[in-house]
Amino acid sequence: MTQGRKQALSALLLGALLVVAARLAGGRTAPPLYDSFATADAYRFLHPGPGQAGNPTSATTTVPYTGKDTGAQTLATGENPPQAQILIGADSMVIPSGAHSITISITPVDTPKPAPPNGVVAGNTYLYRIASDTGQAVTLRPDHPVSIVLRGPTGTTQGTVQLFDGTAWQPQTTVPVGGPNIFAANTTQLGDAALVAPPQAAPAVPPQAGMPWLIWVIAGAAVAITASVLLWSARHRPAGRR
Repeated sequence: MTQGRKQALSALLLGALLVVAARLAGGRTAPPLYDSFATADAYRFLHPGPGQAGNPTSATTTVPYTGKDTGAQTLATGENPPQAQILIGADSMVIPSGAHSITISITPVDTPKPAPPNGVVAGNTYLYRIASDTGQAVTLRPDHPVSIVLRGPTGTTQGTVQLFDGTAWQPQTTVPVGGPNIFAANTTQLGDAALVAPPQAAPAVPPQAGMPWLIWVIAGAAVAITASVLLWSARHRPAGRR
């Protein structure tokens, strides 16, 4: 076996091992991590299309009210990361007298018509609601806005949180937060809210998952084994056939 061939086979083996090591160490095509070491969930659509996940979660919490401010409250849906969240600061709500509790809820709903005129809804529309046990509305103080957070499907590079006021969509000042596809806005009004993206920035089709890292490991291992077999065969081939 020539020295050049030995070097070539050694390089092939080393390269295969590096592929395996690189895939184990990182470089995966999955979305980045957020609050845990789990891979981000695929976006769940209220009305999933082919290849899309369904069954988005809702969230609700009931807070006792004794006549004093209930303090800061947070609520999020159950996906990882959540697809919809609300953050309420202290002294932000005007709670009707006579109430003994309030219920905060986030629910995926059908997008009301007409559709937003300046983009497409990226993902689901969510109904944000705060109600008292008396049936009277809980309003927000004009000088104490709350923050609503919406996550879009993978590939939502731009987005504006918009609220439907019963007749039209109202864009809110929006900033990206927390990771890709996640946007937040402060508001003093609640109701139907959606993340609206320019058509060119919204995913047109369900994003295809990258090749699972295990496949890369198996492929790399197969290359390594093949290279090892070739190297062993070349070394043990009869002298007259080398």
